[in-house]
Amino acid sequence: RKVRGAVIGAGVGGCSLAYWLREAYGEDLELSVYSDRQVGGRCRPVSLEGAQYEAGAAIISELNLHFVSFMKKFGLAQRCPKDFVYEPIGIYDGRGFVLRSPDPARMWLR
Repeated sequence: RKVRGAVIGAGVGGCSLAYWLREAYGEDLELSVYSDRQVGGRCRPVSLEGAQYEAGAAIISELNLHFVSFMKKFGLAQRCPKDFVYEPIGIYDGRGFVLRSPDPARMWLR
């Protein structure tokens, strides 16, 4: 008897869940994925002046273990753009920074 399931949304979260469910249940899963937009959500290529660019995640941190594991599993590589400029963001409470963005130049996947 097959397990039946549905995933609502086909962005990175919905696609990840569908993948993990398939890995867990294999052919014993009857899975439907529903989305009112294209598969991949905000992660999609765009064309600009004859070149293709990924318009999804701006920074992929090594702290995002799920995304890192997908990149390794599917043989995807990440490159730091040569003209990359780091512009820090932080929240200052009057005494010190309570939140500071990590330096992306140190966060590129190894």
